[in-house]
Amino acid sequence: MKKTILSILLISLTQANSLSGVIYSSQEGSSISEAIIFATYSIDNDTVFVTGVSGPDGNYWIPCMGSVYIEITAEGYDTLVTNFDVSGDSLHNFYINERENQLSVNSNVEVPNQLILHHNYPNPFNPVTTLRYELPEDALVNITIYDMMGRVMSNLVSSHQNAGYKSIQWNATNNAGKPVSAGLYLYTIQAGKFRQTKKMVLLK
Repeated sequence: MKKTILSILLISLTQANSLSGVIYSSQEGSSISEAIIFATYSIDNDTVFVTGVSGPDGNYWIPCMGSVYIEITAEGYDTLVTNFDVSGDSLHNFYINERENQLSVNSNVEVPNQLILHHNYPNPFNPVTTLRYELPEDALVNITIYDMMGRVMSNLVSSHQNAGYKSIQWNATNNAGKPVSAGLYLYTIQAGKFRQTKKMVLLK
């Protein structure tokens, strides 16, 4: 039976395979602190999820091995998605692009020009995290949180909203108001024809 293993940064001090380096801004060449690294890889048909956060000097370290799917996010930067082959203790620096100004010009109010679902922050979190999104026009918005089995945990948002920059917090409870268990969760936004899903990790 296929299992899912959840691993948060220092999952095993005995694991010899790892990836480390520094995360930089592509434009300025400066290091980026508090960037969130989400990595996925497989061991003997088991899926392992690892998350980490870059330090004050942009340095990071995550235990992983083999073919690794990597997703790096940082406030004000585009999300970097890549695959990397890790064997032993590998060193690699990542460069991510600063996010371009996505505001339409308006003399009175700034309104986004496209619908964007940002990564939650903090991630991993315990017990509260913030989800941010941008609406370019008035729309019926639904934000739903699922567990990894596809079961609905929380119908966080279901309302008609005006255009603008939005955020909402999730306190790791289900629709019945009861705390959910630690693990990996998915959150999906749907507004009109737009639909997007991202991952987040709850610690206990």
